[in-house]
Amino acid sequence: MEVLIYISIFAIVGGFLVNILVGSLRINTKGQSTRAVSEEGRFVIETVKRIVRESSLINMSTTTPQGTLVLRMNDYASNRDFVHVYASGTKIYMAEGVIGNDGASSTCPSTSPTTCILNELTDDKVSVDSLLFQRISNAPGNDTIQIDFTLSYVSDNSQSMFSKAFRTAIARVSA
Repeated sequence: MEVLIYISIFAIVGGFLVNILVGSLRINTKGQSTRAVSEEGRFVIETVKRIVRESSLINMSTTTPQGTLVLRMNDYASNRDFVHVYASGTKIYMAEGVIGNDGASSTCPSTSPTTCILNELTDDKVSVDSLLFQRISNAPGNDTIQIDFTLSYVSDNSQSMFSKAFRTAIARVSA
């Protein structure tokens, strides 16, 4: 009789411990997805902030939001005339290159690597759901770029699904 009492008490305590373990694993999984999306979003914002501030011209219309950020650069030291930031598939890319002889910017990645460099700003852990840029004119001051994008964590596990919308504005401060 005593053995049955001990076994039942052990089973009840074991059930509680398993329940606590499963709960902590769910919280850890959700935390990993939240952290991955937040880190990728911050990296994209900081990269765009840096290149907007280095740019000489925001080459976009002010009327409607667009899916591609087009910046003109006067970076003669690194032979960089333009930077485009855009989403393709599930990633955000940054294309840097040199203006061609015809005056049009080269399109990445179809040109040779010496005239265009294509960088991925996001990795396979997250997926870009939307990406929009809008130029806001502040005459006679410098223009501002408003960025709106949404990133989601890529996972087959429904408990680790996480999506976050980012929105910020960056002023171009260079002459």
